[in-house]
Amino acid sequence: MEDGFVAVAKTGELAPGEMKFVAVERERIVLARLAEGFFALRDVCGHRNAPLSRGTLTGCIVECPLHFAQFDIRNGK
Repeated sequence: MEDGFVAVAKTGELAPGEMKFVAVERERIVLARLAEGFFALRDVCGHRNAPLSRGTLTGCIVECPLHFAQFDIRNGK
């Protein structure tokens, strides 16, 4: 860990529009690559703890695989 960052993937592992599940110190994280860069957020939907990494990513919107709620991967809204 350098400067508070933990390396979890290489930039070439994700193409724009792709997501990947990783774990950092027992925390589930979903990485996403958009045209404007890389984003990371908790891999848990607030509804029944569904894994967002198993959902779909369309543009900047990730959709929960259980109840289809949608979140902007850039800011969580």
